[in-house]
Amino acid sequence: MSWLAVLRALTAFLSEVATSVRERRLLKAGRAEAVAEILSDATKALQTARDAGERVRAELRAHPERLLDDDGFRRD
Repeated sequence: MSWLAVLRALTAFLSEVATSVRERRLLKAGRAEAVAEILSDATKALQTARDAGERVRAELRAHPERLLDDDGFRRD
């Protein structure tokens, strides 16, 4: 086996290792991006729920007499 063949095989091996490392980094980056997007969506949903709860509490503070209104679903 000549030195040229050995160098060629070594270069091909190192190229495959570099490609594998690059693909793993891209997969990790994609995963991190997906997690960040999911967390952002969850944060927006939580904020929407908090805002809705605050609106209900503000309505009840403004009209406390409506708290005991019969809406047809009372169980007592």
